Amino acid sequence: MNRILVDFSRRTGSIKPLHGINNGPVSNFGFVDTSAEYRAAGIPFVRLHDCQYPRPDRVDIPQIFPDFNADPEDPASYQFALTDSVISPIVACGAQPFYRLGTSIEHEQVKKYVFPPKDYEKWAKICAGIIRHYTQGWADGFRYPITYWEIWNEPDLTPEMWVGTPEEYFRLYTTVAPLLKAWFPDLKIGGCALCSVWNRTFINGFLSEVARTNAPLDFFSWHWYGDSPEQLRDTVIQVKSDLAAHSLTGAESICDEWNYMRGTMWVPARREKHIRREFYEKQRNHVGASFVAACMAVMQENGVDLSTHYDGQPHMMFCSIFDRCGIETKTYRAFEAFHKLYQLKNAVPVQTPQGFYGLGAMDEGRAGVLLSNFSAPGENYEVTCRGLRGGRAKLYVLDAHREMELLQELYFEGDFTVDPVLLTNSLLLLQIELR
Repeated sequence: MNRILVDFSRRTGSIKPLHGINNGPVSNFGFVDTSAEYRAAGIPFVRLHDCQYPRPDRVDIPQIFPDFNADPEDPASYQFALTDSVISPIVACGAQPFYRLGTSIEHEQVKKYVFPPKDYEKWAKICAGIIRHYTQGWADGFRYPITYWEIWNEPDLTPEMWVGTPEEYFRLYTTVAPLLKAWFPDLKIGGCALCSVWNRTFINGFLSEVARTNAPLDFFSWHWYGDSPEQLRDTVIQVKSDLAAHSLTGAESICDEWNYMRGTMWVPARREKHIRREFYEKQRNHVGASFVAACMAVMQENGVDLSTHYDGQPHMMFCSIFDRCGIETKTYRAFEAFHKLYQLKNAVPVQTPQGFYGLGAMDEGRAGVLLSNFSAPGENYEVTCRGLRGGRAKLYVLDAHREMELLQELYFEGDFTVDPVLLTNSLLLLQIELR
């Protein structure tokens, strides 16, 4: 049956901040500024990783603290100016920075910075200097509300992100995290921005060491790239299971890199370059928009606490929310639509047929529904909204031919149904004003 039911008489918790982004709004060494677009989409978190890639010169610890032999207690040992210029526009557009302590990925054969630190305790002191600068005003710094501090990125991805053993990373985390938590007890310290939770040896080794040493893990971060929201659901459930198996259920589950991708995008054979181009195009069009909304629904339903999509820098191949000139794509509209529900705060249950994914939310005077037809047939669907007292509804559609076009406006008393044609890879947004 082509029926979708949204039950506004029930609450299922809070809408989570799932529309975060990696990097931006100022990018390409200051050439592009998408601050207005970040504000319009209500981007809640901006994760700092691969900033100004492929020539990162800020944020990374080796860029801020270039001489590891220097004194971490001396402000002169740090070069904060370029990182200041990244963080200030994030705060100005209403987002909170999510700071990755470590370094950017290195795809070139010659590696410079992706090695285990020479002295883990000194590395922790350097991290502390950065935290003090941005949260306590140290070294002519700031008092920004930066809550999340992540120790390294993808240490299971070798050699691009970690030229060392898994055990060396486990020791880095279990050395640094307790020190940072002791020095900054009000902040959230976590990791490890795992490349794949299906690397079972690494994830079990990491969580076992955290549990054995009683190291703080305020959040467990992980990454996922794929083309199936159902595979994402399996991943989210696996993360929850792994945390529970190690008695770490108090840790937040954070997906801080994700995007639409198939593994063949990276096959070096010349014939595969057309597959890569196809996927980059899909990331930005109606396919990407429906994928993003579907994944946000999956994460909301299955307990992800926060997510940051990769990436918000228009010059990056993986930037799906802007074109290279910084102009919004159809995928950006999915972030914008999600924010409208996020503002309503209270999630409500949505029942959808196979291939559909849905989010519903409401507050005292408003309600909203975001539906993604990611893989179901394109035809008429009955969308019934139950448990509302009456008001006005506006129905918007995004698909291959439309970009959040107003399709219908109606007044209603009590329960009501709309039955639009929703093509495969389309979005429906219902914005409802209550009497």
